[in-house]
Amino acid sequence: MSRNETLEAALALARAGERVLPLWWTDDKGVCLCSRDAACSSPGKHPLTAYGHKDASSDPQVIEGWFKDHPHANLGQRTDHVHRFDFDIPEVADALNSEASLAYSTVVVRTPRPGLHVSLLPPEPMKTRVLHLKDGRTLGELRGLDAYVVVPPSVIGCRQYESLSPEGVAPIRLEDPLGWLAGLLQEHGFELADGAQEKDYKRLGAGPILEGSRHDVLKSLTGLLYVAGVGEEVLLGMLDVVNQAQFDPPLLPDELRDLARHFVEQRKPREIHSAGTRETVPAERKYSPMVIRTAREIAEATPAEVAWVARPWIALGALTELDGKVKSSGKTTFLTRMVRCVLDGLPFMGQPTLKTPVVYLTEQGYSSLREALRRAGLLARDDLHVIAWQDVAGQPWDQVVAEVVEICMRLGASLLIVDTLSQFAGIDGEAENSSGAALEAMKPLQLAAARHNLGVIASRHERKSGGDVGDSGRGSSAFAGAADIVMSLRRPEGNANPTLRVIHAIGRYDETPDRLVIELTADGYKARGTEKALGIYRARAELEDKLPREGNGLTLEELMRATGLGRSSLQEALDAMCKEGSVVRSGKGVKGSALRYRLS
Repeated sequence: MSRNETLEAALALARAGERVLPLWWTDDKGVCLCSRDAACSSPGKHPLTAYGHKDASSDPQVIEGWFKDHPHANLGQRTDHVHRFDFDIPEVADALNSEASLAYSTVVVRTPRPGLHVSLLPPEPMKTRVLHLKDGRTLGELRGLDAYVVVPPSVIGCRQYESLSPEGVAPIRLEDPLGWLAGLLQEHGFELADGAQEKDYKRLGAGPILEGSRHDVLKSLTGLLYVAGVGEEVLLGMLDVVNQAQFDPPLLPDELRDLARHFVEQRKPREIHSAGTRETVPAERKYSPMVIRTAREIAEATPAEVAWVARPWIALGALTELDGKVKSSGKTTFLTRMVRCVLDGLPFMGQPTLKTPVVYLTEQGYSSLREALRRAGLLARDDLHVIAWQDVAGQPWDQVVAEVVEICMRLGASLLIVDTLSQFAGIDGEAENSSGAALEAMKPLQLAAARHNLGVIASRHERKSGGDVGDSGRGSSAFAGAADIVMSLRRPEGNANPTLRVIHAIGRYDETPDRLVIELTADGYKARGTEKALGIYRARAELEDKLPREGNGLTLEELMRATGLGRSSLQEALDAMCKEGSVVRSGKGVKGSALRYRLS
């Protein structure tokens, strides 16, 4: 299933007047990525939106926003207009599927269960109801008012919802849908029970609670009983009453107990690392109480000096953005050389670092990453912990960050690196231009830094046209606006030494320089000063190449023509080299006796 295929299917339904919604999706094994555990009883089928199927929409802008923000989402359709018979018994689905004329008379979808969805248009809207066969088995449902169904091209595990009807076939219009179904089933040897039970989708109403709703009901009840102080055995007994009376089908005793314990664990207090301290916060509390502090309290609670991981680029409790051209600026080289210094607490470009383990999120495959680690001398490190994008692809970005923060806390790592942010957050193309998408991508990292006192640095690609630091990163400027420090790693202008780079930076800290020339040496990066210093550095290299060792030497004008460099840089370089003795100056500097220079 491609992103475009799902979005196109959603927009096509919207153009036909139908309301759609995004649903959670699963991994290849069918595990729902809503919580990435086995507790979800409706994997890949329950809504992503805050109010479930109540949020379904036919607005193209809303739909495009949903599926661009969640490109892997499955697709749901409200059934207020077109109703569905949802057959869950495989032998019934197989029998009806063998009726070739059915797919030509209405819209028929094969589900991954395997099951069958058959579309119909009733004379007037009908309530959703449970359908039973006379032998007592639950056949499925008639999905009508206040319900939704999963539609193609949604995927559960590796199996896709598939339309069996030719293009252009419309839902069948029926005056007596249940009578029509009873006759169809009878032709294949099945009898529909009388008196189908209506379902109003009220979680604890009088009707049965079906498979797709059991998980949410159980979670809510467990939370209410746990907070009320009900003991474990009593809690399980009360849940089993609801399970036997209303769950259709009931959960097995072991399954009920495991789920209840899972939900209780989610409700227990947990530790959150915040501003260098640990506080206990109930896990079920969705919003923390508003905290108000005076300026004096903030001053007394925070250190007078900035706590740096790598001065003056990465600070504890702050988020740094590192921008650079794709595969040419050397972002990964810069990051791995910095990591090498941080792991041992050694100076990085002449500035102190905090000795700490490092957690590194990389978009590279293991083969190319190994080469980068080899060049940085990191292959034998056990305190560098790597998470590859290929191993978390498809998981929600905020949940990835939450798990990574827990790893940092467990390992005692104070530096978190994300290389690159767009790859891990799943934003590319037009999505990068959305300020909303940018802020959503940066938000988990901002919270990770501020709440857990981590130093966080995230790399991004620069746009081809470049631009001022803060605006040069590809996509929305909201990325840079959310960062505390923004660095842009660039090659110097002109034909400079390929090992040289210029860092352009802006930030909230006085220590961070606007510009710094750095050079990659065998011992790592070295700071070479300002861009003026770079000009002098380049002039020295040219002078060492162009100046003769014998004879009268060359004048400044002759050197300007020979090197193509400016008078100021050459003169400063010559003065410095004369002072240190590597260049010999002759002449008086007057008419008829020009100053000349040669190598000593």
